[in-house]
Amino acid sequence: MEIYSTQISLLLVVVVGFLGYSLARELYIQSINRRKAAKLGCHDAPRLQAWDPIFGIDILITGMAALRLHNLLKFYDSKFQQCGNTVDVKVLNLPRISTADPENIKMVLAKGFEDFGLGPRRAHFLGPLVGHGIFTTEGATWKRSRQLLRPNLTKHQDLNLPMFESHIHHLLALVPKDGQTVDLQELFCRLTIDSGTELLFGTSCGSLLEDENIDANLSFSKALDTAQSEMIIRDILGPFLSRFRSEKRFRDSLKSVHDFIDLYVQKAMTYVKSLEEVDPSEKRYIFLEELAKYSTDPLVLRWESINVLIAGRDTTAVLLGNTWWVLARRPDIWAKLKSEVEVLEGKPPTYEQLKELKYVRWLLSESLRLYPVLPINARTANKDTTLPTGGGPDGKSPIFVPKGSEVAWNTWTMHRRKDLYGDDAEEFIPERWEHLRPTWEYLPFNGGPRICLGRKSLGFFRAQYFAAINSLTHTQNNTH
Repeated sequence: MEIYSTQISLLLVVVVGFLGYSLARELYIQSINRRKAAKLGCHDAPRLQAWDPIFGIDILITGMAALRLHNLLKFYDSKFQQCGNTVDVKVLNLPRISTADPENIKMVLAKGFEDFGLGPRRAHFLGPLVGHGIFTTEGATWKRSRQLLRPNLTKHQDLNLPMFESHIHHLLALVPKDGQTVDLQELFCRLTIDSGTELLFGTSCGSLLEDENIDANLSFSKALDTAQSEMIIRDILGPFLSRFRSEKRFRDSLKSVHDFIDLYVQKAMTYVKSLEEVDPSEKRYIFLEELAKYSTDPLVLRWESINVLIAGRDTTAVLLGNTWWVLARRPDIWAKLKSEVEVLEGKPPTYEQLKELKYVRWLLSESLRLYPVLPINARTANKDTTLPTGGGPDGKSPIFVPKGSEVAWNTWTMHRRKDLYGDDAEEFIPERWEHLRPTWEYLPFNGGPRICLGRKSLGFFRAQYFAAINSLTHTQNNTH
């Protein structure tokens, strides 16, 4: 009993000592940063209040609860409503400053590009799945990735309309004809993984096909979903708490994804070696094979392929899901959309026809505004730097950002600000885009040097969207 009591006493001493050290260190760092901020004329942003001022455990707990209830974006938005468009956050493993201010975002992404980087956090949590690709690298390595991918992400290369049309028909075959409800979000994810793998690798993983091999067809798609979901949870929990997650399930899903892609990497490398034997006129465009002409490193090909696949698959599926969620509730918008695409007479559109469908363009722009596919992002300060606004009592003073601090920007909240988009900012109104010409207050593709390479390549998701609308309209006309 005496030994047990001694162990408890030692444990208490260690805990109290750790907390005391953490508090002393935090106060010392705050003192230094206050002096630096004063010299630069900076003032603090409004502080997010918590009963735990050191670690913010209470905010982390309520945030996790909001995540489970699928209310995380509204939870973050409520904090901006309480504190203003830029908030100072002191929460374990979350960004130090969160902003929904266009000027601050412009500083992070463009004006102060050299002052901010991805930081070690992104590579640590995304690395197991996407490796050293364009989304996790910086500096010279990132520039090489961008130079490697840019030529292969032009608008004419992703408009393989017949290919998209075939996958749309596979999707329609899974939609009940008797009025039963259907989870379109799941089908859209399968649609974009099928079209994405065919575009990138030349062969679709066929997750939409209904046959005796359905389990095999879905295995890659399921493994990718599992790996991505696990990464999100681990990112929120942080490096310490994530250690208590199951490693086997995560590692198994990673192996399935990498093995699948590596098969096509080897095929692409074999194709490039025998290129002189292939008649160019009989060869269709395959992303990975084009990439293999510029790099013979199988890991480079694996990492860049999976980076592009995830970017094209997830963003397109989210855009499709969000847009159809609106259409299911807005017969007025559906009627206008149907009227515009009826000119196609059930035929796949050409690129020139796509550009003429202005209402569809407005619809997509409004969907990306109210429901941005990447609602939150972050950068880490490479050195002591500043944000131009958000500090002080009036919220107009610059803010000091210490080296190593994360700055997150919330596109979801910014896109709904009434002072930027009017009193109807939270309403879905495609017609607003007839005259709306936003700049940094509208960022569906980010901005600055790391702006999305596929931003001008709207054909990738437009083609799928138009093919879906076109096919459904044609089917409806034939049925009724």
